[in-house]
Amino acid sequence: MLQNLPPEIVLEVLRKLDPVSDRHDLLSLCYVSHAFRELAQRLLFSKFDVGIETGSSDPDTNDFAALALFTRTVILRHDLQNAVHELSVRSWNAPQLARNTLSAETLGMLQIGILKLGIGDDVKASCLDKEAMSSIIKGCKSLKTLTYGADLQIAQYIDPTPVIAAEFGKALLCQKDNLNGLYLEFDELNGLDGRDWDPQAALDPITSFTSLTHLQIDQRSLSDAPKLPESLKVLQVSHCMWSVLELVRFLVKESITHLHHLNSVTISTWQLPCCEMLGMVPLWHDITEEEFYSNESVVAEFKERALELHRTAREGNFHFLARCKYYNKCISEQLSADESSSSED
Repeated sequence: MLQNLPPEIVLEVLRKLDPVSDRHDLLSLCYVSHAFRELAQRLLFSKFDVGIETGSSDPDTNDFAALALFTRTVILRHDLQNAVHELSVRSWNAPQLARNTLSAETLGMLQIGILKLGIGDDVKASCLDKEAMSSIIKGCKSLKTLTYGADLQIAQYIDPTPVIAAEFGKALLCQKDNLNGLYLEFDELNGLDGRDWDPQAALDPITSFTSLTHLQIDQRSLSDAPKLPESLKVLQVSHCMWSVLELVRFLVKESITHLHHLNSVTISTWQLPCCEMLGMVPLWHDITEEEFYSNESVVAEFKERALELHRTAREGNFHFLARCKYYNKCISEQLSADESSSSED
């Protein structure tokens, strides 16, 4: 019987299994063997990723059941709390969730029934409410990577106590010596049910994070002079909707005086062409390349601002990348022209 195998043999089998490609086989072994289950559960819990998105290949994953079960297990199972190293909670673009969840009346009756049976110690916790998020972050004793994103359309359907930025930041403090990767998207929570949302409040506490090397966050969560931890190596700023020039100037200075480990800064625009990112008046979102390049005055201003950003970023001690094909084409053409001019001289 598998249950009678020595732990050394069970561990040797586990070492041969790939946690991704052999995941289903590993789960099957856990169902039939207590020995495998005990040793493998830590491996299965080391990385948890739930992304609730439109168009999922598996419609059964388009609900919060997996995350609710995971949250409950981590909160109650202290032996698994050190096993969780990577946690990803993303819930974007899935308004159909409202059609897949119980009505408020049915859910209320179900909760009353569960409570009467004595098995409802945390049934009210939702994966996006502040109590559950705080509990799950604190419950993961050795969390290395956290990805968190939430959509207003989903949040309004599950009736949670909203995640407040300042409280989220405070909850992260218990992981300040562990986290090395933090990927946050808070922009859609602005104005949730009329409440003010201050994403910068979620970012402020991370200045004391001694191990944080990777940070990805939207522009609305950053000031032009953000307080960042000295350990930071990679900064990715997404959904840029206004000029990033002052932010880049600040990062250039910080890379010389404070952020000595910063080696990569990536800026991503929220739409193409990236006029807003350069501080220009936005163009209509469905403009074609032909229409853009046919407007000589716009192209001239775009080129001037792009070159200013490029020259500014070059002064920093980091590699700078702007994810905009219009920007990159402009810089590439200018560099080629400069090279040709140097060759002629």
